[in-house]
Order: sequence, then structure tokens, then C-alpha cells
Amino acid sequence: ELLRFAWHRLGRLEDAEDAVQATFLSAHRVLVEGEQIREPRAWLFRILRNECLTRIAMTKRRGVPDHLEDWHADAAPGVAEQVEQREEFDTTVALLASLPGPQRDALVLREWLGLSSIETATIIDSTPQGVDALIYRARKSLVAVPDADDQSTCADTRRALAADATNTGALAIYV
Repeated sequence: ELLRFAWHRLGRLEDAEDAVQATFLSAHRVLVEGEQIREPRAWLFRILRNECLTRIAMTKRRGVPDHLEDWHADAAPGVAEQVEQREEFDTTVALLASLPGPQRDALVLREWLGLSSIETATIIDSTPQGVDALIYRARKSLVAVPDADDQSTCADTRRALAADATNTGALAIYV
């Protein structure tokens, strides 16, 4: 769950792996000092979110452009289907990236990773009602994105993203 959240936040698997590793190192330092943690799951996600925000800020300061992980399909049976699924997935990730950070975080944490409203609120420094409002605005934004060249699969994916957590469309195979 931590790796998936970091991947959605940072956009590259390698960066997500580094952020998760840094999160566990930070958590280990705190635990070694003997601090008692009441909600360990939410605590770890909060450390990870802060780590991701720090990495995003550092990337922007250095002027390195944000980009998705490069992907190359091997010439094997089913390549066309894999490419089509990957293109739809990349479109979905790009749509998520277009959401403001708090909306994206709330949507990924609560709807896809299954954290409770209270855990999500703790992680993003909000209230459960604030989390619900962020998710509502995120869903509304995703449905409102105009279709480019009548790409029905993208529209279907956006509708699935806007629906409940049990209907995530193309992301179900990747998340």
C-alpha cells in the first residue's frame, strides 16, 4: 500500500521505492528512541506523504521535469493489448496528476488503498468531513475533463475513477 501510494504521488516506481525506504528508515529511528505510536498505519502513511512532498519540492527546485516511468513492450503475443492497456493507464495517471495534491492523496488513500476516513484525515492533516469533500471534488473534476478525440475508453476510465472504490476500471490490474 505504501509503495502504491508513493508511486501515484511521485509518478516513477524507482522514486516511490526510494521514498518508501526513506520512510521506513525514519520510522525505525523514531521507534528505536522508544516513542509509542497509537495509529501505526496512518503514522507510516503520513511520514511517506511528507517524504513524497519533500522529494517533489526538491525536484521542482532543481528544474527536473515530472515524467512517468518509461515503458517499452516486448515483441511478444498480446503486445497490442498491453500497449493499449498501458496507454489507458498512463492517461488515468495523467488525469490523477492533474488533480490538486490533497484531492489526489485523499482519493488514492481512501478509495483505492482502503484507509478509513479517520486514517486518511490524519495522514493529510484534515478532518473526515474534509476528506469526503476532497474526494467529492476529485470525482467531480475527473468526470468533468473533456474527452480528446472521443476516446471512449478514457471517458469510461474517468467514470470508473469517479465511481466508488469497487469500480476502478483499468487501475484494478495495476494497483
